[in-house]
Amino acid sequence: MLALMQGDTPQTATGNHTSPQGTPSDISDAIFARRLREVREAIGLTQQQLADPMASTGNKIHRSTIGKIENGDRPVTVGEAVQIAGILDVDLADLLTEPATDLDVQEARMALEAAERQLRHLRYESDKASEVAAVAQFRVAEAQGARDAAEQRLGSLRRRKEQSLGLAGQRVPPLDPYAVTGSTDPYAVPAAADPEEVTR
Repeated sequence: MLALMQGDTPQTATGNHTSPQGTPSDISDAIFARRLREVREAIGLTQQQLADPMASTGNKIHRSTIGKIENGDRPVTVGEAVQIAGILDVDLADLLTEPATDLDVQEARMALEAAERQLRHLRYESDKASEVAAVAQFRVAEAQGARDAAEQRLGSLRRRKEQSLGLAGQRVPPLDPYAVTGSTDPYAVPAAADPEEVTR
């Protein structure tokens, strides 16, 4: 997995590793070496205290070997890297990646805030669209009711018209003057009723 040899990782005058340059495997070895020292020292573990548990499991790792790994003078195998991560109680990825800087944290926080603002805006737009849809649905129902009422009114008017046309088609017979006067004289006046006939 890792193949760092002596001289692969540039060092400053104080012995600190600078940013490594080389193949991806060299860079991974350099990061592992630097992170191993940082994590070990952060938890207060000596090189000997790290080497002893590894040696007890059959791994021939001595304190000097840990020092060589941290200095980039000796490559570490996959099995050794996994065992070291277990002893340090960290994920192997924590030893293979650089920790986030304050700038990275700030950028992540800003990105999160921007995402939250966008989410709030989308929720507002969604609520607004729902309100518009509800109003539109109400107006559609209102228009449907008005149309139904208009159709009923139109049907009533049509029936009344048909009834009117039907009555108009029935002709009333003209008045027969001869039947009223009992005379063939069109100018005859009907005789007055006999009072005695009326009182009977």
